[in-house]
Amino acid sequence: MGEAERLGYLRRRKEEEEERRKAAEERKRRDEEAAMRAEEEARLQAELFARQRAALAQHLKFHRGLFVEAGGLDQTQDISRPWVFSYFALLKLLGLNHTSAHEDALTDIL
Repeated sequence: MGEAERLGYLRRRKEEEEERRKAAEERKRRDEEAAMRAEEEARLQAELFARQRAALAQHLKFHRGLFVEAGGLDQTQDISRPWVFSYFALLKLLGLNHTSAHEDALTDIL
């Protein structure tokens, strides 16, 4: 009986070690997958942030250019924001066609 018990004990111990090893491998695999998902999510967030930042920089550059141009017109030709508004209001009153670019410019200036 002693030999049989010893063999049974060794077999159970080997099985337990194998189960622990498999569990550790499974945990490691899940952790690696989670890390890869987190890394991918971080990369996507960084790309989104970079695109948003580039769009904002372009938007600010455009508005800064409009502001500089409006300031230049005001100083050199005495054309102010109210004058621009009244000019487009007059065009609309007279029914003259003007492009949407003019309306966009007007909206951006105001």
